[in-house]
Amino acid sequence: MGCSIEVCHNNPVLFLNVYMPTDSYDNIDLFTELLGKCYSFINDHGGSRCCILGDLNADPNFNNDANRVLGKELEYFCSQTNLIQSSLKLLPQDTFTFVSHVHDSVSWLDHIISSEDFHNCLDNSNIRVIFDLSTDDHMPCSFILNCRVGFNSSNAEARSRPPGPCWSRANGAHFNNYSNRVNDLLSNIVLPHSAIVCSDVHCKSESHFSSLNGYYNQVINCLKTATAECIPVQSYNNSDFKVVPGWNEFLKDKYEASVEAFKIWCYNGRPGFGFLWEAKRRASAQFKLALKT
Repeated sequence: MGCSIEVCHNNPVLFLNVYMPTDSYDNIDLFTELLGKCYSFINDHGGSRCCILGDLNADPNFNNDANRVLGKELEYFCSQTNLIQSSLKLLPQDTFTFVSHVHDSVSWLDHIISSEDFHNCLDNSNIRVIFDLSTDDHMPCSFILNCRVGFNSSNAEARSRPPGPCWSRANGAHFNNYSNRVNDLLSNIVLPHSAIVCSDVHCKSESHFSSLNGYYNQVINCLKTATAECIPVQSYNNSDFKVVPGWNEFLKDKYEASVEAFKIWCYNGRPGFGFLWEAKRRASAQFKLALKT
């Protein structure tokens, strides 16, 4: 996912959020292909004030492990494109962003890769991994970007998320109306018979391509129309967040205990056995069980 934020007039900052394949020899080609697409996208948008961030599944601390290869590929990619591994430069060497309770291991899989001008805008003292928000799987990272921000309040509504269908509020009557409306709309579509029955697996007929594309767009428009007419609408704003029912009553204490046990485990060298290790596992398991029930 890409997001371009214009912090001042004609001076956008580009963020590319990525989720890369897992670290193995089988995924090298796909990994390098995706990095190439990211770099091409960056160049198409000016090549400056940009960053690639997210789960790259590339641990720089395993560069000498024959079974962990994507860290080397990421390092080579940055050297060839003049991009900077900002998180690697600004965070401690023993940083980790992923905890696997299955393998009792930690890894540094989440990174910030940036252009030189973006890297120079990072606040060195405020880039960190937030252990308070997770004790399992990936840890969120945060950073502060020092740049002048121009905000036009008159455009705030235009930047907010537009209203959309809320399927969770739809009931049986809504679904029945939706189904009937879809059937009515689809019945008005003329099937591209010659393109559908074409048996040439290497067909290059432009008329067939055009007919199938048009047919596809008509079907999609039918579904959109039926959704807009029959499914309840929900408005969104930037303060929307997911509410977990019963959090304060049933989950808050267990979550805080899990975070505290995790911190103590980290501060004592992340042992792979013993009392602290067992306390961390038990607290995490109790929180996950409470969250599921």
